[in-house]
Formats: sequence, structure tokens, C-alpha cells
Amino acid sequence: MKIHIIKDETFSNQTFKLIEDFLMPYFKKSLIKIKFHHIEYDDVESKDFDYEKVVEEDYKKYLIASNLVEIGDLNQLKSFKFHFDFCSNFRKKKKLSPDDLLIVLTEQRNEANWFGFIDTDLKNVFVCESNWTGYFKYNIQSYLPISHEILCWVVRSELFEDQKELIHNIHQQDKGCVMDLNRNKANISNKMKSMELCTDCEDFMNTNNAIIISNLSKILRDISYQLKNLNNKISNLTPSRITLRGTKKKIYLTDFQNVKINLEPIQTAVYVLFLRHEEGIQLSEVFTLSGNAKEKKPPLHPLHTELIEIYCQIKNEDPNDDRDNNVRTIRSRDVDEITRDISIIKNTFQSLLGEQLAEHYIIEKNHESNRHFLKLDRGLVIHD
Repeated sequence: MKIHIIKDETFSNQTFKLIEDFLMPYFKKSLIKIKFHHIEYDDVESKDFDYEKVVEEDYKKYLIASNLVEIGDLNQLKSFKFHFDFCSNFRKKKKLSPDDLLIVLTEQRNEANWFGFIDTDLKNVFVCESNWTGYFKYNIQSYLPISHEILCWVVRSELFEDQKELIHNIHQQDKGCVMDLNRNKANISNKMKSMELCTDCEDFMNTNNAIIISNLSKILRDISYQLKNLNNKISNLTPSRITLRGTKKKIYLTDFQNVKINLEPIQTAVYVLFLRHEEGIQLSEVFTLSGNAKEKKPPLHPLHTELIEIYCQIKNEDPNDDRDNNVRTIRSRDVDEITRDISIIKNTFQSLLGEQLAEHYIIEKNHESNRHFLKLDRGLVIHD
């Protein structure tokens, strides 16, 4: 089985990369092959492309009879069709196999206001980032529920022969099962956290594509575990240990199910710099460029030089390569830019942990000393 995942121009590049980073390790030794496509959007247009699989009138009647759409209101099929057109156009340009599954991630809401849907042949899927965080009672980064939704559609595409069979087996009443329709969208979090299968679905899965389903079930369980237990851990307000992994210094909260703190390399480098210097850093002293402005390499404060070295280690670049745009950019980074990096770090921790618990991990200014400090207890830091 081969899966292709793309995004339209409305979907966040950062979230797309987070989903890729999260899912790819699971598929390295899997029977399922997965590929994330980073595409240019002027190369994929859907507005002038007609969807080849037109929804038949009898299928429309079936949807109405199943109470899946309002009588007389089928406009949402056009919005579904818009996403499937996008998939079909991408398939045509890239010459994908008709057996491959293609999933497009979008922030464009469909008129039915569904989290996602699949086409008649079960080969094209759209997943909508529709305020996922709003359906959980605690802060959660959207890459987790979106990854869960992606995998659920992969499971469904393997289990059923066509769209009608899928819809026939979707639960109209929520049971906390993967096959719940979730008419009440607030119940989506219960489904994702439970990862339970009702008896009928379990029997059905055991007789259909057992190997593929087994591969996917482990990933779904891992996501569900994080979604279910993260809130309990965070609510205790006890700070987690923090692990910095590898040369890229990826940051994980060890005691919160290894939740990843998603920072860009420059913000990671700033965080590592402050981790190293418990005495704090006076930004105006360290990041105010001195010397003649015309100099190609004006003299830098030693801590600014250290930041460049940390950043280049993370990026695997040469700190002395003046032709490298990244190196030149970080050499010229000033107080205002570092202040913005600190603000991004703060917002990232607060969005995941809430303000009270995030206090342990953020960088803040002491106005008496005019220095910025990272409050984190260094005894909680693990270098892996």
C-alpha cells in the first residue's frame, strides 16, 4: 500500500512538517509506504479541472435517505468535489498509480463542516484543520489529531470496497469507536482518546486486511495515549523533565509522553544558549552589533558567536561560510529579532501547557538586572 500526503495553499507549512516528522518514523519498516509531497501551488489548480468521478443521483438519494445531508441541500457535495478535484489534478500531473491513496490537508471549511471525507472510489481523501484544538478541554497541538484523522481514513479505505459500504458502516450514534460519524463534533476528542472498537467493527477488521490494520493500529494507539493522558499529566502542574535529542537538539517533554516542543532551528538555538547560561543574558549587550557597519564580519560578542555555533550544529552548516544565507542571517540577528524568538518560545510552551505550567520553561526578563533568564531547573534537563 502506498499513501501520498499533500496540502493545499491554505494549510500551514509548519503543521504539515510536524505531521511529516511525527508519522514518518512509524513507517520506516512498515508494509505501508508513505510520501509527503512539498509542492508549488501554482502547479496545482483545481478550479478549472472537472472531477472525473461525478456523484450519481442515486448516491445523492442514498445520502439523504441515510440522513447524512439535509433534504434539498446538496451544495456541500460541490465543496467535497472541490477537494477531490484538487486530488485528481495532482494525480494527473504526478501520474500516480490508481491504486495509491492520496490525502490532501486543507484549512478550507466544507459546507457540511466535516473533519474530512473520502471519494466514491476510496482513493482521494481530504482532512480539514477545523479548529481541532477547540474540541479538546486542554491545549493540544493540531498535528496529533490531524495525524489521527489521516490514519483513520487510511483504515477505512482499506476496510471497505466503496463509499456506500463505508457510509453504511459508519455509526450514526457515537460509541467512542473509530467508525463514529461524530455529528456532535465535540465528541471527536472522545473517539481519538479511546481508540476503542465496537464489537461489530472489531469482527469486521479481523477479517479484512489484518496485516495493514495491525500496522496502523499501533500508531493510532500511540496518538490516542498522548491525547488521553497528556491532560492528566499537565493538570498536576508538576514540571516534566526536558530531553534534547541528537545534534539537532529536538526538544521533548519526557514525563508528558515525550510530547515534542516544535520550534524552528533558530528558536531552538536561542533556547539552548539560555540553557547553557543560568546567569542570564543581557540582550542589548550581546546582540547589538558593533564596529564599522561596512565590515563584512563586524566583531561579535562571544555569546552571539556561541549562538551561531549552536545554530550551525543544528543545521549542519559551517559557521565560517560567508556565502551561506542562514549564517549571514544569524550573524546579523539583533536585539529585536532575538526578543521575537523569545516570544515565540514562550507562546509555544504556553499554547501546549497553559500559562501556569509553562512558567517553568520560558525565558523572561528581570527588570532589575535587565537580563533575560531561562527559569528551568537544570536538574530536569537530559541530553540524549
